[in-house]
Amino acid sequence: MLTVVQHFIQRDILRSLSRHGSQSFSELRPDGIANNLFGYHLKQLINNGIVERKNEHYGLTAAGIQYVSLATRTNIDILPSPKIFCLLIIENDSGNFIMHTRNASPFVGQYTFPGGSLFYGESLGELTQRQLIEKVGLQIQLTHKGIANIRHQHGSNVWSHNYAHIYYTKVDGSPRIRSKDARFTPAWINISEVDDERLMPDIREILGATKDNKEFFYLEITQHSYID
Repeated sequence: MLTVVQHFIQRDILRSLSRHGSQSFSELRPDGIANNLFGYHLKQLINNGIVERKNEHYGLTAAGIQYVSLATRTNIDILPSPKIFCLLIIENDSGNFIMHTRNASPFVGQYTFPGGSLFYGESLGELTQRQLIEKVGLQIQLTHKGIANIRHQHGSNVWSHNYAHIYYTKVDGSPRIRSKDARFTPAWINISEVDDERLMPDIREILGATKDNKEFFYLEITQHSYID
């Protein structure tokens, strides 16, 4: 789990090492900070595995390099980032789609396409195959159709921001589908018979772009909604 660096001295250390690579204690310590106080905070970073000492110099560990790559350059802040995930749109020759209902907020109980979040270090191909196995139980080829930048907001407050890679394929018949995760129950659904309030609010727009565009598409979706 990521340990967020809060103290300004520790952030100064990370900022300096990210810019200079390797520094001695005296090069790292700012004027006006006592040796024992600075040494304490430097040791905290070492204990957390973010900084290491080699001979008389200090540098970032692999975890430290990962940390500063996720942080802002000026203040070393870890800011909220959009969630990257895939949506798998699988249609059969009857015009039905594999869908399941969400089992958690937001939009609990509403229909969506199977999919999931990208893990750190995972490729999109690995993500889609993992989701096919976990959520659908099929081994099929998918086409990367487009990207949807999806924001849900209430007033000016963006409370959900997702970056979805949209994949599509069409199959013959209605192959047997099953989920390895008991929280999900995929089924072949005739989406035209599902009321709008039973669907995730962006599903029809994403499906329309997927079916209408022969070229790779980019879709901006901003939904003005409110959740309790």
